[in-house]
Amino acid sequence: MPDIFVEQPNHRPEEHKIENVQPQNPIKLNPHHSHNVHIFSTFVRHPLGISIAEQHEDEHILLFIRRDFITNIPWILLALLLLVVPFFVPALFSPLHITFSFFSPVALILLTVFYYLIVLGFVFANFVTWFYDIGIVTEQRSVDIDFYNISYVSVATARSQDLKDVRYNQQGFFESFFDYGDVSLVVEAAGETLTFEKTPRPAEVVSILSALIGGHQP
Repeated sequence: MPDIFVEQPNHRPEEHKIENVQPQNPIKLNPHHSHNVHIFSTFVRHPLGISIAEQHEDEHILLFIRRDFITNIPWILLALLLLVVPFFVPALFSPLHITFSFFSPVALILLTVFYYLIVLGFVFANFVTWFYDIGIVTEQRSVDIDFYNISYVSVATARSQDLKDVRYNQQGFFESFFDYGDVSLVVEAAGETLTFEKTPRPAEVVSILSALIGGHQP
């Protein structure tokens, strides 16, 4: 699992200290402007209780984002449909004069349990993929963690001083209506693009990142 939810130690080992690294825009956190991150949080400014691996002592997390929860609706509806399918199987096969009398009651129970385990695995895989697909923005860097079906994790990092441009796009009615979209960060040195996919309030994310590029406090 991505190592982001780790406690900050009071004293870091000497070998992990990075000398002469100062944020372009030191940020003084106001506890009244900080917020807790909950299990279904998708957009949190100045989140409390989380940190990232190798986080500097003077580095503060400005933004925690996940894909907008509305993007989970398709697989949730599919899962609900799969839950009720067994109740309609006899009715579906009845016109074909197919019965399941050749199955013993124990076999039917085992088949039903096996089916629901598959559905549960489908729900778990989709939820975990959404839960750990995370974007983190600090005043020093942006981190994009892409989590695919439990088996693959990709972590991309871009320093704020290396960002050349940042933009967002919303495709279709639903993305505009529910205010989510893709935020693209262009890295100047490598010419690569780091993307926060389906993030809530993309215009606000772009505003924060643009302020960092300009050396201002967002």
